Amino acid sequence: MAGSEQARKIAEKAEDQLGKVADTVKEKFDQLSGGRLADRNDQVDKGPDQARERAQEGQGGKSGR
Repeated sequence: MAGSEQARKIAEKAEDQLGKVADTVKEKFDQLSGGRLADRNDQVDKGPDQARERAQEGQGGKSGR
């Protein structure tokens, strides 16, 4: 079992390091883009909904099915 314990510790350490890398990348992106990545994702996520609403308005609110 010593091998599995060592593997678990290595995996935890790698996970912690990857988390730090992800945080650093997010911070650098925010600095370069002038905004938060989450804010940009919110805007992108709304795109399909807004397009669908515009299409329904153009069809009198009917889905056309």
